[in-house]
Amino acid sequence: MPIYKYKAVSENGEVFEGYHEGDSKADVLDMLKRNNYYPMQVEEDIETSIRTTLFARRITKKDMAVFCRQFYTMLNAGIGVINCLQILETQTENRTFKDTISSVYEDVQ
Repeated sequence: MPIYKYKAVSENGEVFEGYHEGDSKADVLDMLKRNNYYPMQVEEDIETSIRTTLFARRITKKDMAVFCRQFYTMLNAGIGVINCLQILETQTENRTFKDTISSVYEDVQ
């Protein structure tokens, strides 16, 4: 799946850039809109797509432990499952784990 680089603005006016793996540019735009971000630019990043495919990381026990602890804490604080998954997806640095969380988010939704 290709990786897209995006530039977007949050509701409070904060400009940020990021990467998202998706089937198409429309998938990335949908993800940004779901998270209440206003896309400014979305383009396929071929170099990152190739590099990520070649050097994909596994999900470590530490990554899983951190995810579970944060997920549990947010649920106990009253945050809904879907919002928890959105937050954890944006915070996760491991691309493989981020894709997994994104897939779970889409299945739950």
